[in-house]
Amino acid sequence: MPATKIQPVDIQEIAGVVPDAVVRNFAQVLGIEQDDGMDIDDAPKSPKTDYKSIQNQVKFLMREGYSATQIISQVNAFFFFE
Repeated sequence: MPATKIQPVDIQEIAGVVPDAVVRNFAQVLGIEQDDGMDIDDAPKSPKTDYKSIQNQVKFLMREGYSATQIISQVNAFFFFE
């Protein structure tokens, strides 16, 4: 049986890294938009930033078993240190 090639996504999953799409979607639900050079405080809020949308997204993240610490760390890295 031939060996299965290891893909970067496999290593990320083993390391507990949350997929970029999941992190970006969570940030968008929170009203954090990535924009070139725009200060986060001045960014217009997404219409999806209501409590129910945030609650639903958090429930999804919990059901998927993502680490809250990892998500916060990745949101911070994506949107505040890029």
